[in-house]
Amino acid sequence: MKTKYYNSFVIPLKQITPTHHLAAGGKAKNLALLLNKGFPVPDGFCVTTYAYEEFLNSIPLINDAFIRLEAIPPDNIEGIKSEASIIRSLLTASSIPASVEKSILLSLNTLSEEGFYAVRSSATTEDLDGASFAGQQDTYLNVNGKADILKCIKNCWLSLFNDRAVFYRTHKKIDHKKALMAVVVQKMVNAGLAGVIFTANPISGNRNQIVIEYTEGLGEALVSGRVTPQRTIVSKNNLSIIESSNSNESQSTVKLLKKLSILAKKIELSFGRPQDIEWASINGKPYILQSRPITTLSEEKDQTVWSNVNVGEIMPYVVTPLTYTYFQHMTKTLFKPFLRILGINLDKGLIFGMVAGRIYVNVSLFGKMVQNMPGPVKMDLSEVFGGVPTNVFEAEGKENFIYQLFKTLAFIVSSPFLLMAYLFLSRKSNTDRLFNIMRNNSVRSMQANYQSLSINDLADRLHWYTVWKKNIFTAGIGISSGMGFTSGFLGICKKWLNDDKNKTGNLLLTGVGNMASADSGRELIHFASWIEKNEKIKKIVLESRSFEILRKELSESNIGKEFIERWNFFMELHGHHARGEVDLFVPRWSEQPDYILDMLKGYIGKADDFISQQNENKKLRDELYKDVMKKLKNPIKRILFNFFLSKARSGLSTRENYKSEVVRLLSIARKSLYEMERRFINEGTLREKDDIFFITLEELDMLLKGKAVKKIDELIALRRQEFTENQSLTPPPIVIGKYDANAALHSSFQKVDSCLNGIPVSSGIARGAARVIMDCQCEDKLLPGEILVAPFTDPGWTPYFLNAAGIVMDMGGMLSHGSIVAREYGIPAVVNVGPATKHIKNGQMIEIDGNSGIVHIIDN
Repeated sequence: MKTKYYNSFVIPLKQITPTHHLAAGGKAKNLALLLNKGFPVPDGFCVTTYAYEEFLNSIPLINDAFIRLEAIPPDNIEGIKSEASIIRSLLTASSIPASVEKSILLSLNTLSEEGFYAVRSSATTEDLDGASFAGQQDTYLNVNGKADILKCIKNCWLSLFNDRAVFYRTHKKIDHKKALMAVVVQKMVNAGLAGVIFTANPISGNRNQIVIEYTEGLGEALVSGRVTPQRTIVSKNNLSIIESSNSNESQSTVKLLKKLSILAKKIELSFGRPQDIEWASINGKPYILQSRPITTLSEEKDQTVWSNVNVGEIMPYVVTPLTYTYFQHMTKTLFKPFLRILGINLDKGLIFGMVAGRIYVNVSLFGKMVQNMPGPVKMDLSEVFGGVPTNVFEAEGKENFIYQLFKTLAFIVSSPFLLMAYLFLSRKSNTDRLFNIMRNNSVRSMQANYQSLSINDLADRLHWYTVWKKNIFTAGIGISSGMGFTSGFLGICKKWLNDDKNKTGNLLLTGVGNMASADSGRELIHFASWIEKNEKIKKIVLESRSFEILRKELSESNIGKEFIERWNFFMELHGHHARGEVDLFVPRWSEQPDYILDMLKGYIGKADDFISQQNENKKLRDELYKDVMKKLKNPIKRILFNFFLSKARSGLSTRENYKSEVVRLLSIARKSLYEMERRFINEGTLREKDDIFFITLEELDMLLKGKAVKKIDELIALRRQEFTENQSLTPPPIVIGKYDANAALHSSFQKVDSCLNGIPVSSGIARGAARVIMDCQCEDKLLPGEILVAPFTDPGWTPYFLNAAGIVMDMGGMLSHGSIVAREYGIPAVVNVGPATKHIKNGQMIEIDGNSGIVHIIDN
């Protein structure tokens, strides 16, 4: 039988529309919207605010009471309580008007008078923007019989004037006379489980989480706070359970929670904002009892994970505004097309961000990139990059099965083409060809007379990446092959050779050769060996106080000229390197010849030992390879093993060589900037050396176009001050959201007695005195046989490796620069140890195990 709209006092839930808000109240309006959209809402009707007003109009003294209540000051608590009590007494003493009662009873008959009902308040002021009246008005459950239903409706009207509701309206400056009350009468759900759902985490503000609280029986005890509920947090993205207070939840309850999560997402979509939803279930079937906005939801916390664990090797210092903006523009230009293929829009997120003036990488973005890659195989970001806790990505839960299956099928369909393209572009001949073009162009550009170049030519050298972006796909394949094939090779070693700690894999990746970052050290060693064989040169070099003096002394003799030629050759190949070499502000080796000269002096007399050790490492590697081939009886496994080993070796050298050439291009950009600055200073636009690094790239472009930057001197002064202040800060390696010392997630450092744990990256065991060096530009020298303990390393540290018996680093992963060079030199190394530089002291005897990742402090 179709429900009839009897009069203005009662309206069926199904017939309520948004225009009925003042008549039906927020709760009834929301339930009607859900009911009409097909959500499982128990049927019922609404006793409208017109019925409530009819009731009030039947009470002679009520208007005088309202006037007295409105006149009481908000701080007169006793006065408000007294007048509210008078109003409640007036309402209690009055009967529901006969016309209203008749309408209610007729509506009950249409629902079937038998059974139990829920009677719920639905105020017009309920859940306004910035206010929530949840729990202030009454709800009655398991109500049976006409008399009790009428009584509960009247009690709902009275609850509009309980002390709590009156105080709240007074505080929010809401007119008491305009606070009208409707009442919802619904069929009762005899719940097995009931509770509430928050479509956003009300504690953390995370909009990507659904929080479900529930208890057995009716949910009223939970809502009123009389019981402690079970609590489950569900990922809104894929409906996986992130956290649960009950680890032994039944399968039926898990299914119910999933159904509720699906309903909750749809309800939030219907209302267009996060919702607080009450629900009940019978035999696993959920019903929605009410839905209201979460008005107290805190500002959504930024959950982006930032890390400098890997990028800190190449940019460890506080960076200037020009370096940061240049770096952002460069990476966006180069990687935007590539990342778009993986569904990542750089217009909505940054690859890099700033934490206390330092550049941090957006690990969340890289995590999304890995998740969006086709196929079932994923890299372990924590092992590859180092220092990133594995639970960083667990907050979103695992991908659901259907989505993963779809991606895997897509990968299978496209894999022949993708595999052929990948293998072709990652061929050494292709990557070497592009590398040689980059190097030849860069070397020619370095030799140019910069003072004779036009502004446009200087700008072209600064923005080299706008030209090279067409090669990014080939370069990207070359670089990623180093990561992908190394990860695959180490995975094969673990599976086929039980190499859980990568001992075998790391040893087989030693001595790759043709690796620019490692070759710089080898070149110095061979240079030192040549000097050692020439007593006259050796004496002059060891006694010289500076390179400038040395150059003058040697320029007259033929043997001296050969030294200068060797020196110039080294600087042409490696002079673009530096500590923190990606930072445009940092001086290069070619600008600091005395630093390299001091290193060179330290290797004189020790070069042959290093060369001998390298030969020994090669023998060990070759013997290990033969043993592995004997273990792998299956010929197909041997073919695959050799293929991945070959690709990993060439990929690693390609990655390091490309990185070296990018650093060379950045060195050219630095030379261009200094020439620009010289001209700006002559024009009076800038005042002193290095000012150019304290303007942004956008401001620099304005100056290049002849446009003025307002208050440029003040801006530079403020930024120099901020730069200095940031240098005194020590942010942690991992930060979630905005940098906050209390909220930052610190490195996964573990200390057990005198043992430190990290990631083993280069096999072998070494024991020796620790040499803690925080900055490779300092005066500290690493003596032969000592173990280098450093925060992290980049190519600027390579000369230190030559004397090291072993290496320990606070940060780093399998593909960090220090890890790659340590393997190349065959030096035992453990990285990602945490604050090793704070716990290990200079001179302490330590033993590092590059097979297990353990660092023992022997002398405590």
